[in-house]
Amino acid sequence: MNDTQILAIAIMVAALLAGTLFNNNRLTDLKELFRAELKATEASLKLSIGTLEMSVDKRFDEVDRRFDAMQASNDKAFQSIDNKLDTLLHMLADHNSRITKLEERASA
Repeated sequence: MNDTQILAIAIMVAALLAGTLFNNNRLTDLKELFRAELKATEASLKLSIGTLEMSVDKRFDEVDRRFDAMQASNDKAFQSIDNKLDTLLHMLADHNSRITKLEERASA
């Protein structure tokens, strides 16, 4: 190998090393940029998730309130039905006693 070839190889190796270092610095810059973007996105996502959680909690509270209202309405309806059934049972008992008395009179 002569001096010209050695010099050409040395320049090529130096260029490769310089390119590698430059590329490494650019990759580091890119990595830092991505980290900053990810932090911003993470903060945005946390805010969105917090807002979503509050919205879901509000909707569940509304559903709970509606179920409580329906339960109260059903309790009133069942109480009314129970009262009517009690009245009917008393009427049937009264009729039963009257029929028994009539049957006793008829057989006597």
